[in-house]
Amino acid sequence: QSQRQSQRQSQRQSQRHLQDTQGDSDGEYTSIVTRDCYFDFQSTLRWIQDDFVPAAIELSLQVQFDDIGDSWWKTKNQEQGYDIQVLTVTGKAAPSATINGTNNVQKAPLFLTTSVHAREYAPPELVRRWLQHLLERVQNRDPLYLSFLQHTQIHWIPYVNPDGRVLAETTQPWRRKNINYDWNMASAMCSNDAYGVDLNRNFPFQWGLDDGSSSSACSPFSRGD
Repeated sequence: QSQRQSQRQSQRQSQRHLQDTQGDSDGEYTSIVTRDCYFDFQSTLRWIQDDFVPAAIELSLQVQFDDIGDSWWKTKNQEQGYDIQVLTVTGKAAPSATINGTNNVQKAPLFLTTSVHAREYAPPELVRRWLQHLLERVQNRDPLYLSFLQHTQIHWIPYVNPDGRVLAETTQPWRRKNINYDWNMASAMCSNDAYGVDLNRNFPFQWGLDDGSSSSACSPFSRGD
């Protein structure tokens, strides 16, 4: 019981830390404390909403930033936890592209997910910088990039595991999994950064295999239920 209380206390501390960073409204972006060249969780989302989306619209790209669900912690507490969001961006369809004599062309999807494991710090920043580069090339009317966006629809979920990511950026730098402590009663016996579900082992395809995943609550490869 005391271990479970400690886990919840750690979550509340990280939530307060994030709220403090959200108070920065002067346009300056903040970085991960231990990795000062990477935007932190809140700044990445703010960059998408405040910088990328308006710039993409100005360049006549089709862009949306949508809420597609709740993190595990938000399903338990709507006042805390986080939304899971997806950025979708594409260009206008190529007017000369046809299939079987029609222009009813389905664009190729490019689906990107980052921060499935909370402590994998680089991928969200890598994709963010690539998108910034993409905008710069479109602004310069680079034919390669214009063609790419005419035929491709990009979907990016920057934080598949926002609960775990905020903990990793603040108080638990080695956290890998989400913070679902309900799936296994033994979770209360895990250390503060070891409980939860490894979301990379929680997809339905061949779920439950012991070769590469675990039913143990404290394993880094816990597959959940």
